[in-house]
Amino acid sequence: MKKVFEIYDKAQEVILSVLGFSLFIAILIGIFSRQFAWRIQWADEASRFIMIYAVMIGTAIAYRSGRHIAVGLISESIPELYQTILKLGVHISVVVIGIIMIHSGTLLVSSQGHILAPSLRVPLAFAYSAIPVGGILLSIEGVRMTISVIRGGRKIC
Repeated sequence: MKKVFEIYDKAQEVILSVLGFSLFIAILIGIFSRQFAWRIQWADEASRFIMIYAVMIGTAIAYRSGRHIAVGLISESIPELYQTILKLGVHISVVVIGIIMIHSGTLLVSSQGHILAPSLRVPLAFAYSAIPVGGILLSIEGVRMTISVIRGGRKIC
């Protein structure tokens, strides 16, 4: 199981790197097209779609590695038992939020996904699918963190 999660984690990081580079290129194309009055409109739309996926994947990575925004003042001032209970509550809440994202994102894709993006002429389902994908990734990380707390802080991967 450890090897599977190592591959999973690495794949997320590689995909995020590719998205970051693609975002850079798309924005660069948009800047130069405006500078030389070519106005390549798809570059702006592509950069928005890329950014949406990058945020969803980056959120899961930040949560897993503890680099997300957190308020530690309260949790650090309470006894260790309550800290553990608080951590469990937070991680379970993240799983619930991920499930809500999966559900609501799926509803959005099914109801509005057929609409075509103005410049790229691809179905908006492509962009809207980032919400359930982000929910899946966040739920996986929430479950991993919950198991880690239950195991006494040992990582499962």
